[in-house]
Amino acid sequence: MGRRSQIADYRAAHMPLNIPFRSTRTRSSEIGLALAALRTILEYLAVVMGGTVVLVSAARGLRIIPSPAPGVGMVVSIFSGLVVFAKLLTLKQSAWPVLAWVTVAVLLFVCARIAKRVHGPLNARLMLAGISGLLSAGVAAVFSPAFVSVLFTAAMGVLVSQAFTAFCAGVMGCIFGFLLLPRARLEALKTSPMHWGHWVAVALWILFASFTWVHVESDRHKIEAAAKDPHLNVVYARWIPEGEGAVREEPSGPGDTNRYLTDNEIEELRAAGLTGVIHGLGGQGNFPPPNVRFVVVMARPGSRYGRPSEALEW
Repeated sequence: MGRRSQIADYRAAHMPLNIPFRSTRTRSSEIGLALAALRTILEYLAVVMGGTVVLVSAARGLRIIPSPAPGVGMVVSIFSGLVVFAKLLTLKQSAWPVLAWVTVAVLLFVCARIAKRVHGPLNARLMLAGISGLLSAGVAAVFSPAFVSVLFTAAMGVLVSQAFTAFCAGVMGCIFGFLLLPRARLEALKTSPMHWGHWVAVALWILFASFTWVHVESDRHKIEAAAKDPHLNVVYARWIPEGEGAVREEPSGPGDTNRYLTDNEIEELRAAGLTGVIHGLGGQGNFPPPNVRFVVVMARPGSRYGRPSEALEW
């Protein structure tokens, strides 16, 4: 058994990193350090921030804290909270929450590596649990992973929600710091700390974030293209055919001059052989150029929202 133990220790110290998609000749401990930090980030997001979402959502579902949807059960509340958390991870709205959580995870990994100098595994675990709890509570109070408003008053609702979320994050941070974080303390980093589950999580995160970015950019281009399209200004006018001579417009009173017919439009009516008087009835839209002007001249106005029975349009 002693000989086998020595062989196992030798292999662990000299075997190359078992990293997917890389050459088996790689022996760099710097890569192992980076992968260990990445694993800590993934586990921190899943355990601490995801666990905070579950705790807060469950508390809302059980009516421990008020919920804006009182009739929703615990399962639906947890599911809706996880959906919000997943949307935050895709960076659809802002990258700041995820950046703050990742920063805390990296700081905790650094603390775990420094904790190698602490004598006694229990002392190291307690120290890491305290640091993880404090940092997690602080970042969750500012960048909550469970954005669901609590309806007391506008101010009290946010205060209670954020305070309870910070408390749950502190609890989950202590659990993470005591149980999982010490693993990064004494890791040799000569073998890859990433398991297949970690790589699946990274692939899914990149996939969903990329899909969300493409979708957001597509919507942004559509909005920009629509903003460049001409807007529609509609002008309504009533035509009274009685009278002799070429048609003319009589303003009904002071108002927006864009609601009246232009000289060119009056000339077109005269060229069509119209006689009588035109009274402006208002319009819809008052967009600056570029715009499209649509004029409706009604001989006999119909209902307020219906289409007139007789009208000249152009």
